[in-house]
Amino acid sequence: MTYTFDNAGKPLTITQEGVTQPADYTFDNVNEFVHAVDTQYEDLEGLCLGMANHVEKLRVALKLAVQQFEAEINHHLPPYNPAYVVKQAKAALEILDDSCN
Repeated sequence: MTYTFDNAGKPLTITQEGVTQPADYTFDNVNEFVHAVDTQYEDLEGLCLGMANHVEKLRVALKLAVQQFEAEINHHLPPYNPAYVVKQAKAALEILDDSCN
């Protein structure tokens, strides 16, 4: 596994088994990767498959977070507590953030 870093030491690309991909799937990194002069067709194939895998992980994490959220809301109703709903929504976002890394 080989990394390419920017001037600040942030990883830009990862090469594994001959396939190069962006280090993360932020728009800026993907856009720069796709439009780079040295990006090959095989790298774009790998990018598409990697992003599809990432989207699937996000879908699973979101589904789990929603199920947990619904179970907690149903358990705590009535009365309706907006602060609790906000707390659970933030917890769901943390699950999504963790699944992205």
